[in-house]
Amino acid sequence: MKAPDMVLDALLAAGKHHAPDLPENLLRSAYEIQINNQFERDREIPLKEMARLVEDYVNNNSSE
Repeated sequence: MKAPDMVLDALLAAGKHHAPDLPENLLRSAYEIQINNQFERDREIPLKEMARLVEDYVNNNSSE
């Protein structure tokens, strides 16, 4: 059984409280990017991945 991830739980709770319109999967994806790259020396890697995530979300959810 996988141990509960208190950081992810806190992020999701904060997201529901402060930004209820953001989908949980977006927060989970952002969290995974940060976790997977937390020990990378090159901070450009997670920065580019986060930018891509946000751009994809905006492009797929624009009202135009």
